[in-house]
Amino acid sequence: MSEIEADDICQVQVNKPQQTIKQTSKFRVFDPRVKFKNDDDKESAKIIWSSESVRLAYQAIDEGLPLVASPFFKGSNIYVRRANLLYRYEDFEVREIVKCGIDILYYADTYVQLMTPAGRKMHVTLRKYQRKILRAYQKYKYVIVLTGRQIGKTTTTAVFLSWCVTFKREMTIAVLGDKRDTSMENLNKTKDIIYNLPFFLKPGAYVWNSMSVAFDTGCKILTGSCSKSALVGKTVHILYLDELAIPPAKQSKELVQYALPTINSLPSGKCLITSTPSGDNIFKELWLGAINGINGFHAIQVNWWDVPGRDDKWKSEQLAILGEDAFNEQYNCVFLSGSRSIIASFAIDAIARRLADYKFVDIANLSSLLRYMKLDPDRRQNEREPYMFLKWHKDIVKKLESVGNLKDEVIVMTIDIGEGLGGDSDDSIINIFRLVKQEIADKVDDTYLPGSDNVDVDYDNFTDEQRAAFREALLFAQQEVETEQLRHKQAIQQLKDLEDDELEDEFADMVDDDSSAESYSYDNEFSDSVSVACEQIGIFKSNETSIKVLALFVQFLTHYVFDSEKLKIVFERNKYGGEFQSYLLLERARNIVIEYENLAQFVTRKDGVETVAGISITPGTKPIYVRAYKDAIEANRILVNHLPTEQQIQVFGKQKNGSYAAPAGLHDDIAMTLVHLAAFMDERNIDWLTLVDIVLSGPAQRARKAMELEDTKFDEDDDDDIGFGL
Repeated sequence: MSEIEADDICQVQVNKPQQTIKQTSKFRVFDPRVKFKNDDDKESAKIIWSSESVRLAYQAIDEGLPLVASPFFKGSNIYVRRANLLYRYEDFEVREIVKCGIDILYYADTYVQLMTPAGRKMHVTLRKYQRKILRAYQKYKYVIVLTGRQIGKTTTTAVFLSWCVTFKREMTIAVLGDKRDTSMENLNKTKDIIYNLPFFLKPGAYVWNSMSVAFDTGCKILTGSCSKSALVGKTVHILYLDELAIPPAKQSKELVQYALPTINSLPSGKCLITSTPSGDNIFKELWLGAINGINGFHAIQVNWWDVPGRDDKWKSEQLAILGEDAFNEQYNCVFLSGSRSIIASFAIDAIARRLADYKFVDIANLSSLLRYMKLDPDRRQNEREPYMFLKWHKDIVKKLESVGNLKDEVIVMTIDIGEGLGGDSDDSIINIFRLVKQEIADKVDDTYLPGSDNVDVDYDNFTDEQRAAFREALLFAQQEVETEQLRHKQAIQQLKDLEDDELEDEFADMVDDDSSAESYSYDNEFSDSVSVACEQIGIFKSNETSIKVLALFVQFLTHYVFDSEKLKIVFERNKYGGEFQSYLLLERARNIVIEYENLAQFVTRKDGVETVAGISITPGTKPIYVRAYKDAIEANRILVNHLPTEQQIQVFGKQKNGSYAAPAGLHDDIAMTLVHLAAFMDERNIDWLTLVDIVLSGPAQRARKAMELEDTKFDEDDDDDIGFGL
């Protein structure tokens, strides 16, 4: 029926106080008032949905029957819930909603399903690193994730986004990728998860298309490319930037600079960034800032071997296909830039596999240095105690919390001294290592070699170029082992030569028979199969600690945490080294005395015999020491396990001007402490050999201990004689 005018239906009398309507048409007037015979009829007429009602609706659709009312989006999309449904929840459903809203991992493990390529729904089984990422997304305001290719970060983020729009209220989420297709892929994965949720968990949809969705929870997801224009005029609560390292550097930097102030101003704001590395850009800048703890981002790194099914055979195949540089960037989380790391990729792999958490430990004896110095109240209020900048390896944390010190360890502290002026000034670094025994056979990791026992390679099908590379790699590994064994034999001989005749006589007197002599022989104690490595256990990093405070803090560490008889301090004597040494030896914090012998000695270049405390880095010596650094790390003689240290190793290399450093704008202060350490670990260095002697409990150490015991006994005998005489 066409639209009917009011005058054609009824006649209105306007000249009376109350209007009366007289039906004059043959058509019946629709009365919107519902008249019920009783309360039961009234209740049954309400459309209140429940899980059982939805089940009946699905059943009717399967049977081809019409629905009186539909709970589905636009009445036809049976996988999407219509907005603002009146819904009666069962007690079980209410409990599940509360659990899922509190714990994202419970939500993912219990309810998240995805369609497989074969068209089957399957529950998502989260990998360990995916669970770690989801926890970080839920907990932290800023999260940055450095990953290799194909690790499932799209699925991980989709789980988080679906959780947000389901259990949060009034939030705008922007998903921006290196291109629009990337962000739409993230949105489609999120929609897939919502498709497969139980109906009682689904948020009701207002908008559901390929580029955006909006729900009755007040949440919506927008997509776009990583550009500033995608956010202009929008208030975004959660910003997800996928593959931020891929767009042009200027474009991505402008986006971050525009977006972060808004995110920071919102109490519920979050910025989540994931990407593979790709050159020098804002992503690299944010990542390095995160691992150095200076920009508020929580950093997570996902390595290629974290993905099930990826082993050394897989790596060898990918190296053959991609080449080393492409593999390092696409899978090994290595930033390739103007300088290349001088450390081989297999050694960087080994470091990454050793990475461990570092944590602060509140050690009471280290906490009152500034109070000792009697600083004025204003400075004490503004300056933090140096021990707050010291973090320890997780295994050492347990020991410190139970024992309180590390006096049973043999320690090397290698120090890079900064100005301590705050702001943009360089950091002061104390890199702490303990000496550990290790098998020389373990020092060369051959898992990277094609054709090794750990990798199954079809050598017969290699090209001539691949065969040449294969032979060269095997030869390199063999030479590394032989070099280590030769160095060890030289060290043994050097220790033999160092023992003076008097000590040899004392040692000989301790031996009663030939069998005992054999048990104390050099060859038995210093086996060719055993060596000593330096394992990283702690790190101090601060740009606001003055040189004097730094020196006194080293005194505290030496006295309260370590055994000064089993410790050497390595520092660079260039620039601030003299000032540092003066404070270290002459100042007296709590009457703590640092002996000159605790300072690692290095041969000067004048005559090759005289030694002085501290290492001198010059244009002539630096390449030599850097070569020692490369050899020590690749042979596992320096065992790094600290993430910021690994990142500096990756960027420390030879620059275009021929110098060894990090690229402009990046730091290499931690890497330089490793260079100092490698120089100290020279088998010709007497101080290094002394520490090795202690670790291996060599004959010289045993003889010295025996002599000390004899001297003590002699003194006691003298005291007894004096007592009787009186």
